[in-house]
Order: sequence, then structure tokens, then C-alpha cells
Amino acid sequence: MIERLAQEIACANAAKQETQEVLDHLREAVEERRKAEAEADVRGARKELGLYKVQLDEAQKEIFRAQSIVDRVQQELHDTKD
Repeated sequence: MIERLAQEIACANAAKQETQEVLDHLREAVEERRKAEAEADVRGARKELGLYKVQLDEAQKEIFRAQSIVDRVQQELHDTKD
């Protein structure tokens, strides 16, 4: 009877150990997935930021072009007044 109890305890301990290993593996897998998702989010944000930068650059070029036209027109108006 004691021998059977010892076997049951050993079996329970082995099952507990295996369960802990599975839980550790699952935790590790979840953490790796979270990291991968975070990295994907960062890559997406960088790509989006790059697109916004392109739009900003284009808008600045348009502003500079418009400002040069305004400056030219103001100069022409000033020249015609003289």
C-alpha cells in the first residue's frame, strides 16, 4: 500500500512538472507573439510616418512655390507703383 502511494505521488509530481513545463512553454509563446506583434506595429508606424513625411515634404514644396509666386507678384506690384 505504501509502495502504491509512493507511485501515485511520483506520478502526480511528474504530472505537475509536465504541467509546469507546458505552462512555461505557453507563456514563452505568448510573450514571443506579443513581441512579434509589437515589432509589426512599430514597422507599420514607421511606414506610416514615412508616408506622412512624404506628404509634409510635398506640402512644404507647395508652400515655398506659392510663397515665391506671392513674392514675385508683390515685387511686380511694387515695381508698377514706382
